[in-house]
Amino acid sequence: MEWMIPGTVIPARRGDPDAAQAQITSMFLAGGMVRSQVATVTGLEAHAVQNWVKRGFLSPPIGKRYTCRQFCRIVIINMLKSVLTMEKICALLSYVNGKLDVESDDSIDDSQLYFAFLHVAANLRDLATDQMALKQAI
Repeated sequence: MEWMIPGTVIPARRGDPDAAQAQITSMFLAGGMVRSQVATVTGLEAHAVQNWVKRGFLSPPIGKRYTCRQFCRIVIINMLKSVLTMEKICALLSYVNGKLDVESDDSIDDSQLYFAFLHVAANLRDLATDQMALKQAI
């Protein structure tokens, strides 16, 4: 069964977070993604990504290319913006990683944080499916 990788428009096999992680990391084998590619994969407008950089929500791209780490920060923000205000998202991310536009003070790499979340999300989906099947059986 397919599901969308959280924060993106990328379909993936449900319950296989390792495959989803491999799919994301493979997009960076050529040295990063330009803003239009990030926008396409996340479903965001390119100007929104640029605005987030200008507002200091993530560090600027290097040579117009976003790293996997920066991409994961964008995806985390994109995922959370439907349930939290940008102010609260920034507070949460700052709590975890200090100053948002500086990567050197991060407690955890945003890609590690996001990929850990993928595993939790996949397991929760499986648990919810198992619970629904159990209710139907009763």
